[in-house]
Amino acid sequence: SDDNAEYNMPYQLSGHGGGSYQWFPAEGLNNPSVPNPVATLTNNASYVLRVMDDIGCIAYDTIHLRVLEGPAFYVPTAFTPNG
Repeated sequence: SDDNAEYNMPYQLSGHGGGSYQWFPAEGLNNPSVPNPVATLTNNASYVLRVMDDIGCIAYDTIHLRVLEGPAFYVPTAFTPNG
């Protein structure tokens, strides 16, 4: 699923279902050849995961990460407490 990541903080990606893994692009990842690399981002990013099983079947998936910079909590401002 697409997700939010904190600015310059480690974010654990998660892949499964195969024998070999390759994440693209490799920038910002600690190891693009493992199922669960750690991304440290300063800008929004999209990663594509290529998974190959033991008999050569290949599957792809993409995750989009939005990098949030600022307070740990974001409060919507489009409503009022009194309705």
